[in-house]
Amino acid sequence: MKAEIESTEESYAIGKTLIESAGMTWDQYWNEYKPTYEAPAHLIKINIAEYLAENNIEGPDASSIKYEILNEEYLDLF
Repeated sequence: MKAEIESTEESYAIGKTLIESAGMTWDQYWNEYKPTYEAPAHLIKINIAEYLAENNIEGPDASSIKYEILNEEYLDLF
């Protein structure tokens, strides 16, 4: 994904603006946030989708899920 964003000046500028508007630097996003919070969540989402499809199970309604973020490091990013 990083290679695609860096592939053109325009996509790089857009990506950098989005990252900065989230309150992070370019390096913070790619070196801290993405590997810690996006990559594992994405892999879990893929595994769950495959399991549901293989077993003909309909996923839960995400709006009914109650959650609390307990990881203070995650909260400190914002």
